[in-house]
Amino acid sequence: GVYRSEILKFCGIGESQLEEKMLPLLSGLPQSLRFAFLPNYGEVWFFLYGQDVPLEDQKRAEETIAAVKSAFMPYLFSPFGETLEEAVGRLLLERGWKVALAESCTGGLVGSRMTDVPGSSRYFERGYIVYSNEAKLTDIGVPKEILCRFGAVSEETARYLAEGVRKKTGVDIGLGITGIAGPGGGSPEKPVGLVYVAVSDALRTEVRKFQFRGDRLMNKRFFSQAALTMLFAFLRERDVR
Repeated sequence: GVYRSEILKFCGIGESQLEEKMLPLLSGLPQSLRFAFLPNYGEVWFFLYGQDVPLEDQKRAEETIAAVKSAFMPYLFSPFGETLEEAVGRLLLERGWKVALAESCTGGLVGSRMTDVPGSSRYFERGYIVYSNEAKLTDIGVPKEILCRFGAVSEETARYLAEGVRKKTGVDIGLGITGIAGPGGGSPEKPVGLVYVAVSDALRTEVRKFQFRGDRLMNKRFFSQAALTMLFAFLRERDVR
């Protein structure tokens, strides 16, 4: 009969890279089965499907899905059909942790996405929109010399945002994000679409640089996706530390 597997959702890995790495697991699929990779704002969705799929081939499909889950677990955020923000919330709840945000270029979008999830008050403490340099300085405590020397859009500022909001609110995890959504404000050294994301806990702070290409609204969506992806990976890594 007609068959479609559950949809597996991945983040932190590109479509072409995921497909290349996954092909050895898919090379022996029966002819009745097809597979699809669907990119979606920094996520990659994968599923198997087919028409007139015999029961034995359906069993093979489920075995393949199980193998894919096992092989790509570090990138798999949705074994339960969740959105990325739901998966982040689940990991925070499992640990009993709370998070606070210091957002600049996203203007509260990361916090909005996280609080779209019912029950998010159990792990989402608060979010600051620190759009101006003055707000970064007075609300979060980013040192003036850091802003003057490195600029608002920099690895150093992102680090201070994440660490500052964590210490200010007393939460377990702090996230800071600063970038250039465009269309103006870019330069050869810091082009439109550049964003720095930092995630901090009591043990360490991780900062990553991303570069995207889109209009202002697309870039803000890409930035928020990068922030949630990085937060998910940070929480997942704590499982194996």
